[in-house]
Amino acid sequence: MKRGAMMGAGVMATMAAAIIGTSLVGTAQTVVEPAGAGGGATIKVERAELQRMIQTEVQKQLPTLVQQEVHRRMGDLVKRIEENQARLMREARVAHKWESTHAILQTLRSQLELYKIMHGDRFPTMEQMKEWRALTLATDSRGNAVAGAKCGPYLQEAPASPLTEKSGIAPVGGAGPDTGWVYDERTGAIRVVVPPAEAGNVKGLSRGEYEVAR
Repeated sequence: MKRGAMMGAGVMATMAAAIIGTSLVGTAQTVVEPAGAGGGATIKVERAELQRMIQTEVQKQLPTLVQQEVHRRMGDLVKRIEENQARLMREARVAHKWESTHAILQTLRSQLELYKIMHGDRFPTMEQMKEWRALTLATDSRGNAVAGAKCGPYLQEAPASPLTEKSGIAPVGGAGPDTGWVYDERTGAIRVVVPPAEAGNVKGLSRGEYEVAR
């Protein structure tokens, strides 16, 4: 029977330590494991043979260790990819929200200008803008929603703000939690309401295009 089959893991470790702690004097150097306290024969093995035995054991265990390391690194890589994808999706949603807000503002401005042209160079009053009636209903030249009116409508429905998801409209300075827009009847200026949490992160809008909710 081969010596390698008779030696336990403790003997292997001791012999490996003996190799490391012994200066090399040739390929035929012999490593001796002393007998234990209870006596018994000593074990002698050629250094080259012991090296081969250790190499064999390492080669047996190496694939498993390599596979475990590969799995660990792949897991870390997948985690980083998922985190990056989630971050990019959040950034894309935020960017789309502000782009949509800017586009709706442009549309509202142009429709208010059209209303002004068709109503004797007058913008709708705040009273007429309640529930967006001035823009969602047909009106006469004075801005009254009456049967047979031929001006408008300019919008199909009340616009909801992408920032607050509200369509409520209030006078300038009256932005609240239930409003999406504020309106200045003197100038026809329309502004989007920005939630307080977004006040420091406004994108693509000038200061005169929004009002922070109270």
